[in-house]
Parts: sequence; structure tokens; C-alpha cells
Amino acid sequence: MGYEVILEELLDTTKLEKKAANIQNEMEIVEELFRKMVDENSRTTMDQKKYSKKYNELVERYKKAQDELTEVEEKIQEDKVRKDSIDTFIDRLKSQETILTDFDEALWASTIDKVVIEDDITFYFRDGTEIRQELS
Repeated sequence: MGYEVILEELLDTTKLEKKAANIQNEMEIVEELFRKMVDENSRTTMDQKKYSKKYNELVERYKKAQDELTEVEEKIQEDKVRKDSIDTFIDRLKSQETILTDFDEALWASTIDKVVIEDDITFYFRDGTEIRQELS
């Protein structure tokens, strides 16, 4: 199994995109329930306490779905950015004519976001990975 297959599996957003579509569908259902409830309230006499309670439940249901959708969409975006970053890194490695034996500034700059040295040293990679190393 090549690294391309592994990366595709690790960074596949299909399941997240399907989950986002399901959440959007839930939001559309709640919107339709809102419309029907408001329409019914305008046509008939309804107990306003019950109406208000049901309305608030729908608001909460919609807000929960909206928050979940935002979270899923952010995860999808993070995965796509990570995949692009990894693809760029791999392309740079492939473009090397020889095995890397010396420091390559361009490769370093395309891979590392920052390095923080305190009681230990932490490498922050552009794909979001962090590696800490204790200083001896």
C-alpha cells in the first residue's frame, strides 16, 4: 500500500461531508417545522405557553445543529489544508534529484511553521502537528 492510499484514507473528508449534508437536512426540517408552527399560530388560536415552549425547543434544536455543522465544516477545512500541506511537502521531496543529505532551507520552510525553545524545544509543523523534545 503506497503512501498516497494511506494519506487518502487518513484525510478523506467524504464521511464528514456526508455528516454535514445530514445536518443541513436536519436544519431544513427544523426550518419547515418553524414555518408550519408560525403559520398554524397565525390561523388558529393556540395556547401561547405551549407555542412558546415548542418554539424555544425548535430554536434550541436548530442552534445545536448549526453549531454541529460549523464544527464539521471546520474539521473538513482543516483536513483539506492538512492534505494540501502534505501534498506540497511530498511534491518537494519528489522533486529532489538526490537523497537529501544536507539541510534544505526550502524544504524546512515549507514544512515547519515555527520552532519554540523554552525548557524544551517544540516544532510546529504547517499541517498542525507538534513535536516536543526535551533539552538535555
